[in-house]
Amino acid sequence: MEAADILCALQARVALLPGCRDAEERPVILVPVPAENVPWTKERLDLVLRYFASTFSPETRRAGLTVVVDARTGSWRCVRVAMRQVGASLGPDLASLLVIRPDAFWDKQRVDSCARAQRQGEPVLIPLARLLKYLAPSQIPEELGGPWVHNHHQWIQNRIYMETFAREAETAANDLDKLRGRLAGQQAMLSGESAATTNPTTIGAITISARINLEQPPVTLENYQQTKEAGRQVVTAGRELLERLDKDYQRQGERQGGQGAAQPVPQDVVDTRIRIERLLELLAAKQALLHDAWHSLQSTLVDAKEQASLEERVSRVTDWILGPAETMLNAQREVGLDVASAEELREAHEALELQCRDTYGQYAELLHRLDSRPAAGLPLPADLRSQRDFMDFACRSFATRLERRRTVLISSLRFYRLVDEYLETTADILESLMREGDVEALDSADESLRQLQAHQVDVDELERLVVRQGEKLSDLLSMPVKDALGREVSVDYGGHIGHVTALLEAVRGRQTLFSDTVNMRRLTLQQAAHVRAYEQDASQAVRWLGELQRALLASHAHVGCTAGEIQAQKAEQQSLQETARATHQYGVQLLALARSLRVSCRLPLGAHRALSDQLTAAWEALHAVSQEQMTRLRVSAVFHRSVQEHCKQLRDLAAAVPGLAAALAAETDPSRRRGRLRKFLGSRERLLLEVGRMVRLGRLLRSRLREPLVDPFPALGAALAAPLSPPLAPLGATCAALGTGPPPPSTLPAASSSTTTTPAIDLGNSNTTAIEAISERLSEVTALAEQLDRALTAARLDPTAPPPPPSVEDATDAPDTTVNDTASIIGEQQDDHGGDATTATASPATGANEQAERSDATAPEVSRVRLARTIRLMIQEVVREAPVVRVSESSEKIYTGIDQKQKHHVHFTTKFSSRLPSYGVGVWRACGVDSPFAIGDRRAA
Repeated sequence: MEAADILCALQARVALLPGCRDAEERPVILVPVPAENVPWTKERLDLVLRYFASTFSPETRRAGLTVVVDARTGSWRCVRVAMRQVGASLGPDLASLLVIRPDAFWDKQRVDSCARAQRQGEPVLIPLARLLKYLAPSQIPEELGGPWVHNHHQWIQNRIYMETFAREAETAANDLDKLRGRLAGQQAMLSGESAATTNPTTIGAITISARINLEQPPVTLENYQQTKEAGRQVVTAGRELLERLDKDYQRQGERQGGQGAAQPVPQDVVDTRIRIERLLELLAAKQALLHDAWHSLQSTLVDAKEQASLEERVSRVTDWILGPAETMLNAQREVGLDVASAEELREAHEALELQCRDTYGQYAELLHRLDSRPAAGLPLPADLRSQRDFMDFACRSFATRLERRRTVLISSLRFYRLVDEYLETTADILESLMREGDVEALDSADESLRQLQAHQVDVDELERLVVRQGEKLSDLLSMPVKDALGREVSVDYGGHIGHVTALLEAVRGRQTLFSDTVNMRRLTLQQAAHVRAYEQDASQAVRWLGELQRALLASHAHVGCTAGEIQAQKAEQQSLQETARATHQYGVQLLALARSLRVSCRLPLGAHRALSDQLTAAWEALHAVSQEQMTRLRVSAVFHRSVQEHCKQLRDLAAAVPGLAAALAAETDPSRRRGRLRKFLGSRERLLLEVGRMVRLGRLLRSRLREPLVDPFPALGAALAAPLSPPLAPLGATCAALGTGPPPPSTLPAASSSTTTTPAIDLGNSNTTAIEAISERLSEVTALAEQLDRALTAARLDPTAPPPPPSVEDATDAPDTTVNDTASIIGEQQDDHGGDATTATASPATGANEQAERSDATAPEVSRVRLARTIRLMIQEVVREAPVVRVSESSEKIYTGIDQKQKHHVHFTTKFSSRLPSYGVGVWRACGVDSPFAIGDRRAA
């Protein structure tokens, strides 16, 4: 069914295909119901609906169609007839049927039409306002008051154009198929005649065409061009039709949405475009097939003329190969005994190959043309195939023999050249090895070893090439020789094979001598190279230790402020120590291996000893700094944990004072009351004893953290540690005065020029935060202790009650203090060095007696601090002109002695007096004592 057949029904507009889609992207068909039931309206509606359904593709019809029946002006009888006709005409293609009733109809209804579920194809009665539920606002056609523009007349014209094109395309496709069939039949008949004909040279293009199928005239060039042109015109018309459809909908979009707006293409037009494009592709494919068939026929006509010339040329090539070429090759049989004779024979053989080159070219051309005929669809007669096979066999046999002759000559020439090159190379290398002496310079051992190994690799490779080429030449000479027809030719090469075998034996003997000499030399050079590599690695280990020390001083020399931070620093410090220990062990092992090889090779050991001393010095310096830092971290961790626990205990005791006071007030028994008070005060005194120890530890730790880790003047430290001669009498007087100028330069020891200087590292105090944290801890614990005393005073408890007798350890370690003197125990946190002083304020209850007791109790400590300050000022006077003030190693040991507990004061003073025996009594009197042992005597008293 085409549009031209039902043109009247389409123009009557009994149904419209506006091109819009519903909410589910299904095409919409609009059926306006007239006011009267015209007798022919039903039949026309059926034709139009079935035609509309045929315009869609099977895929679109399977998805379903949506029909909108406009029943606003028609009677219900006409609407019912239209709905039945729609269901009958569309059948399963109907997916949704929407019936628009007038508003007056809905005013009379009392039941909601959406109360039950809708079934597929079942009519849905809706007012015009509810049409937006099923169609988008932009998809409502203008017949229903929407913006969708539809030109029904133009749509009919486009359908007529498309159907006309479809008929023309089918006709053109049939014409192309018929013409291609005629061409195929002519080609098949021509191929059969050519294969059966024994003398195809007498067949021309006209004679062959006259013998083809007399019932149908042959296809001429004019028929071919006319049919091809007709197909091209149909294709052009199809493309113009597609462009017209695009322009039409572009104009409709501009009218609807403005300039530049394109209206969505309706689904029927999309399916029509797909059908047109498929027809165009079909026509293009059939035109290509016709073109191939025409050219194949022309190739078949041309091929018949070529067969005669091919047979003649094949015969000429075969005769020359079996005649003159075979004769010239039989005349050359020698292979030469040296380079010169082999070169002459090779040049003669190249001249013979030049004479055969033209024949080879003709043979290759004929072979290609004959072999390409079956691939091109051209027939190859049986006699021509036999001639081709014989020519191929003769040419290949002759070429194989000629190539074998050429291979033998080239192998002979290459073998003799390799033998000469091998003998010259080995002679030069052996002579150079004889001229070289023993290995003394380790720096050149690697280069010499590389050169020797390169020479050995080259010689070994050259020897393998000589042996391989000689064996190859012997095998070639032992193989039988055959002519172009495959018959064996007798040739004797026994003398040449014996000559080659003798040369190979001489080469093997020379290789044995060369390998023994090179192996001895290589072993010596390898040992020297290993020594150099081991010592370089050991030097790298020394540098690594130095880098680790610099990293420790630059990034790990500070101490944390909390126990958690210090614990993390301890873990990092341990990791650094393990790395340093592994590096030191690595260097020690390398030096041990290097010493063994030096002894084995009888090399001098001076550089080895110097490198070993450097490794030991680097390790000892790093180990000392690392151990010092680890000691600071451990003491700091103990201090912070202990002070935190003491603060907690002091808070607990202060919080328990009100309860104790209430309990004592309620207690009637005086003995039990004194016992409970004595027990509480005993706990307080024991806690204050521990607090006093931690305060002293904090003071010493704070003093220790002010000092840098490394000594920037090792020579000065060594000079201070050694006994001075003559005694420095002026220095004692200066120290006693504590403020005079520096001593004369003649009294300072000169630093050795060979002393290794420490790298430039910032030795400033990086523990300022840690020192402040220690001071804050000391202030906190002091404040808590005084708060406890104030709480006891406020509760009107007697803090002078005698505490329980302390243990032996407490009596030994604790200073002589009274119960009331909390400040004398804890007040030692005041900075005697002049920095971050935190003075503990005594309890208001304490008077002049407590201040006197505090002075007596802290006198030993004050003496030691004054002694430490005196020693520091002495050293500052010595190094006043240095850029950075830093105590020496011996002075650091003195401070270590000061940091020890009080029970070790005798050991400290003994060590100090032994270190500085020449200072005289002026130093000790400047500290407020008569001798180094006065401190211990005063403490014992």
